[in-house]
Amino acid sequence: MDSFELHRYVYKLPVNAFREQLRFCMDLLSVGEFAHKPVRQLSLGQRMRVEIAMALLHEPRILFLDEPTIGLDVMAKDQIRQFLRAVNRKKPTASPGRNLPGRSLPRASLPGALPDERRYGVTTYMMFAVKSFTNQLAYRSEVWLRLLGNLLAILIQVEIWRAVIGSSGQEGASLDQMITYSILNPLLLALLSTNVSEAVDSSLKSGSIATELIRPLSYPLYLLAGSLGLSLYKLAFTVAPAFALAGLLFGVLPPASPMNLLAFVAALLIAMLMSFLLGYLVSLLAFWLMSHFALSWMLGGLITIFSGSFLPLWFYSSGWAAVAEALPFQYLGYVPAAVYLGTMTDEAMWRTLAIGLIWAAALLLLVRWLWSRAVRRLIIQGG
Repeated sequence: MDSFELHRYVYKLPVNAFREQLRFCMDLLSVGEFAHKPVRQLSLGQRMRVEIAMALLHEPRILFLDEPTIGLDVMAKDQIRQFLRAVNRKKPTASPGRNLPGRSLPRASLPGALPDERRYGVTTYMMFAVKSFTNQLAYRSEVWLRLLGNLLAILIQVEIWRAVIGSSGQEGASLDQMITYSILNPLLLALLSTNVSEAVDSSLKSGSIATELIRPLSYPLYLLAGSLGLSLYKLAFTVAPAFALAGLLFGVLPPASPMNLLAFVAALLIAMLMSFLLGYLVSLLAFWLMSHFALSWMLGGLITIFSGSFLPLWFYSSGWAAVAEALPFQYLGYVPAAVYLGTMTDEAMWRTLAIGLIWAAALLLLVRWLWSRAVRRLIIQGG
């Protein structure tokens, strides 16, 4: 049912008209008996009926059905055929393609949402974020595994720094600061891992990107909303509990000052935006290279080296520190942690955040330019 509600937001359907059309489709296709099941638990026939029902919710002018009954049993085929005839008796719409038994059905125009109507609304993308958040709730066992994995990563880093610098600390950082740094960075890495490039690559290879692009919404904002929902889920169920437990087990310093806490929140938002844009950049380059694996692997290596996620930049040699500070990757690890600990002066802190905003704006312009060219290269072939 959540998918039907999301469809209503995408096409801005009036509630009463949506409920009437949904009831009509559910009754004729017998969707009600499994309407509350997760999609991954539906059979092929059930999924096909749901997809046809959803395609007709906004009463499109024309509905093209390409092999809508392939792989279905006789009863499911007959049910879909009877449904399409009922739809055409009500309002002629359906245009069956190949492999639909029976006589061809007429085609006609209906008033409704056009695919090229680009009237975006914040509420629609908020619903996609909520959907992304709630989808993760179905995998409850992963919460414990992620929590355990984060605590293990923190434990390893804490023990390494205890062995390296000892209780007396070293020039540039105390042991307590390094423990806090070791707690913050694995959690930041977990929060920022939204797998945008994997999602786009999967859509490209499966061809499902075709249906995503014809929706009356912005595909980049759709990806951003999904990424935001996933990050909020990780923050609530992985990062925050792991931070609390790590603080109890190893001890964690508070923010250097209220101003540093405010700046840390700003740095975290910049990091989330920059992480999405970098992942999106890799996914767009895959339109030319047809695979994101090598690019994602290279990006992961650059982030590991230059983000300061394991080794703070203040331990780098002057040459490598200058390289790291000239790249945007430091905003994914070092900058939020350094701001939290107060190892920067106030002037340097706000200047660094301002440069981060400039980096984010530059990446945004770059991905917009690449997107305008990537869609021209996209060719979807039917079966």
